[in-house]
Amino acid sequence: MSNIRGLMIFVLLCKKAPFWLVMSTLFCTTSPVLAAPELGSSMPFTGLNGSMGKEVKIGISIGLQRYQNQQHIPFKIIYKDDTYDPKKTAKNIRKMIEKDHIIGMINNVGTPTAVVSAKIAQQEKILLYAPISGSNFLRPPAEDPSFRYLINYRSSYEEEVTRIFNALMAATPFSEQDLVLFSQDNTIGSGGANWIDNLLLQHFNDTNPHYLKVSYDRDAAVVENAVADLLLVTPTPKYIFLIASGKPAAKFVRLVRQYGLDPVFIGVSFVGTSTFANSLKDVDARVFITRVVPPLEQTDLPIVQEFLADKKKFLATLPKNKQDTFTASALMFESYISTRILIKALEKEPYIDQYNLIDALEKLGEFDLGLGSPLRLDATHHQASHSIWLTYLKNGQYIPIEFEHVGQLLPTGPHHEK
Repeated sequence: MSNIRGLMIFVLLCKKAPFWLVMSTLFCTTSPVLAAPELGSSMPFTGLNGSMGKEVKIGISIGLQRYQNQQHIPFKIIYKDDTYDPKKTAKNIRKMIEKDHIIGMINNVGTPTAVVSAKIAQQEKILLYAPISGSNFLRPPAEDPSFRYLINYRSSYEEEVTRIFNALMAATPFSEQDLVLFSQDNTIGSGGANWIDNLLLQHFNDTNPHYLKVSYDRDAAVVENAVADLLLVTPTPKYIFLIASGKPAAKFVRLVRQYGLDPVFIGVSFVGTSTFANSLKDVDARVFITRVVPPLEQTDLPIVQEFLADKKKFLATLPKNKQDTFTASALMFESYISTRILIKALEKEPYIDQYNLIDALEKLGEFDLGLGSPLRLDATHHQASHSIWLTYLKNGQYIPIEFEHVGQLLPTGPHHEK
């Protein structure tokens, strides 16, 4: 109706008004061509964790390419390197908000950097979507003021630790003296200690658990002090939980084995990168890694089939000398899935801004993306998935196993050093 009215006014103007007035009215009433709004992503592309940002960006690109020949993608993404430094993250995001006018953030990598991103998201009232972190800080209760601006795809680290802890306890009961926590000396490390404390309280009713905690500085892969602390403990604890990034964790595992200790290592999803696996190809160690995406070997799942097919198409677009420079990883798969969810939410949105971007995701409700169980996002539920998978590292490859079968890969008899 408004279009007809506008046309009638224009016709009347043409008949009675001077030429200059007709032309000025035409230009004033014509809608401007609007550029696609932008999302921003601050992640490490260089430095100790640079490979993680590269893998996540590739996953996003594979997800976006799936739709490029089918429909218009209503947004663009700009990337900035923060080298896993929270100060650079803050600077990057402020610049993207002020100069690039981003309407939200996607897949920012890491807990210490995500804490900064989350605070800015609340201050500026823009979305932080699917950060690559399982921190509880990013999962506030629905009544918290920051809740609206934090929407996650993946399960939390606490859920990961709880699932494998309970599986180990069911297979071969252990005591708190059998545990070690190796972690980053920051938010993620303190979170890991809290989760293990709570689990020990549940199983042993121990309000003041005593187990070894060793750590390393986030900015460096200097883990020798942590290894030295472990060597002083007799007997060697059975299980070492790795709440860390891939490169320092791999160095820690290698050194522990070089000194003849043979514990079972358990890492959360953030540990299980391609770098971690490649670094331990020649190391004989027992390592479990929890995952927040299905193993790519689980090809009966539709989402796995689609990712592998889309990855193949994406590779074909690259120069031949770059087609063999990466292999599919859990990080790529995670960012691919979160991109698919975002596009699904925006399929019916011709134009998005910082407000209806959040609304569109909340309107998804329960939906199926082919992961084997339904996902859910709504106004009171801002974590799409609560599923966790388990893998066992062997010869540099992640082998999927069921949690119920974890006891089959644990050492039998008295624990010993090799």
